[in-house]
This record gives sequence, structure tokens and C-alpha cells, in this order.
Amino acid sequence: MVLEPGSPADAGGGPAPVIDSLELAQRAADELVLAEPVVRFNPAGDQIVQVPSWLWLEGGWAEQSASASAGPVTSTVTAVPQRVRWSMGNGDRVVCEGPGRPYEPRFAETPEATDCKYTYRNSSAARPGGAHQVRASVEWSLTWAATGAPGGGDLGVVEMTTEVPVRVSELQALVQ
Repeated sequence: MVLEPGSPADAGGGPAPVIDSLELAQRAADELVLAEPVVRFNPAGDQIVQVPSWLWLEGGWAEQSASASAGPVTSTVTAVPQRVRWSMGNGDRVVCEGPGRPYEPRFAETPEATDCKYTYRNSSAARPGGAHQVRASVEWSLTWAATGAPGGGDLGVVEMTTEVPVRVSELQALVQ
């Protein structure tokens, strides 16, 4: 017997119903709202061949949690963002161990510069629509813990993905 949320405890003096803390954790996981990645690049707009593009996600890089309860048992699921897997639309991939750093000119060529960047080697002009379809997938690690009953541990990994078109242009110099 599993006690459903909101069910009264057994008033007949029999054994207390068994509450499945893992089932509660699965309900809590279903209630988690993980932010969809908002992708940003520098330079803003079209990317330029042979110019490093800074990659980052705006907002949503924070631990999230949700809980579900039944009787005296509460299970809480916590999701922690781990890394971003970038698919650059041309077959190349970049993995960043954080959300990346928003571009600031003062950091452009310093040790504080971003470790999340990519340099396109070719224009996207020949691609459908003239753009690469870039995907950013945030990998979230899920764990759970129970109070009022035994239970807890690893629930695995989930990903939230956003896809955006990115044009890559070539700049030509004219020498006279």
C-alpha cells in the first residue's frame, strides 16, 4: 500500500501504510522547472570567420529543487547545472564546464577571458538558410533526499536544449 498525498493515516489502529520515498522523489522531479538555455555570442549578431566567438548562457544557471510529500515523508529533488555541450552546426562540438562568461572588452585578452569560446574556420553562406544551427544543451545532475523515511541518491542526468541559427560571415580586406 502506498499512501497518496493528502490521504489520511490509517485510523483503524492497523499498521501504518508504507510511503514510497522514491515514488515521491519521482513526483518531485516531474515538478522541477529547469530553465531553457538563452544563448549569447560575442561578437553580437553574425559571427566572423577566424575571430574567436565567446559563448555563454544568460540566466538560469542555478540549483533548482522541488519536493513532494505524503504523510510524514518528504522527498526533495535537487538539480544542479554541470556543463554546457555546444554543437556548433558544422560538426564541431565544444564542452564548457559552466555557463560561460559574458563578453567584456577589458577581459578580451587577459587570463580572466572566457574558457568557453569557439572559432569558426568557414562561412555559413553555403548552409541552408545561410546559417549554422547551433545547439546548446545544459546537463543537469539530479539527486534526491528523503526525510521521514529512508531514501536518497542519484537520479541521473537530464538535458535542456536550445537551438539557434548563427550566421558566420567572412570579412574581406581591400588593399589599394
